[in-house]
Amino acid sequence: MLDGLATRPPVAALTPPRLDRLRVPAAALTVLALGGDGAVLAAQPETAADGAPHLARTIGLAVAALQRAGLGPLRRGVVESAAARHFFRGDGTLTLVVALPRTTHITQGLLEVNRLWAAAQHELAVASDEAAAATVPASARRVS
Repeated sequence: MLDGLATRPPVAALTPPRLDRLRVPAAALTVLALGGDGAVLAAQPETAADGAPHLARTIGLAVAALQRAGLGPLRRGVVESAAARHFFRGDGTLTLVVALPRTTHITQGLLEVNRLWAAAQHELAVASDEAAAATVPASARRVS
């Protein structure tokens, strides 16, 4: 099972989503964006990054177990701690984690992380478009 953790493929550089632009649920304790290697790309509040390595390791173990069993990648899930329920969604290059109070119903938590996931994907697309527009020479730009 640990073989899947030791042999992770290299992950392409990812522009972190701007969490300040996302409409975070009022009950959210923390929001984390983790890269495919478990590195913290963004955290809200900033102190949330302190617990991210442990959470990334826990999610990584679940990913390795599913890969070892031949069940494919882990896309969403829930990890409970003493203080919160951590709802996450990922695609191999980005994992978005939302910590909500333990009293949050699982269905509601998954709805919240899915909504934030869609907003983060939109932010990534906008950032990608802005980066592409910045690399186009001024003489090649078409103005309408």
